[in-house]
Amino acid sequence: VSIPVIGNGDLLCAEDVIAMEEQTGCDGFMIARGAQGNPWIFKQMNHYMDTGELLPKPEFTEVIDMILRHGQMMLDFKGEYTGMRERRTHVAWYTFGYPNSAKLRGRINEVETMEDFRGLLVEYAKSLTTSEH
Repeated sequence: VSIPVIGNGDLLCAEDVIAMEEQTGCDGFMIARGAQGNPWIFKQMNHYMDTGELLPKPEFTEVIDMILRHGQMMLDFKGEYTGMRERRTHVAWYTFGYPNSAKLRGRINEVETMEDFRGLLVEYAKSLTTSEH
């Protein structure tokens, strides 16, 4: 066609973007759900487009840092009561696929303060490090 074509739908990681480009030859991509809990998708996609190399998933410490940053921004914007409740959904996206993440999500629903939230994430990160060794 003579107009730009934007690929959209089920672009959940850089590999999905690469596959869509290879299959369709589209001119651009629209990423929505794939960025939920994975803001690194843009960096990974751009890196692949520039170098042909796939970047690995971020270290879990980087994920924790992003969860805490995102959580604090939600609290700053919406206040503690609403921010603490709404960030639960975001934590589910960030932790999807990690060991024992369902248990973490259950416990996240019980915390009411940013301090308790931070402590729970630190405890979870330590449990991942311990289970790797």
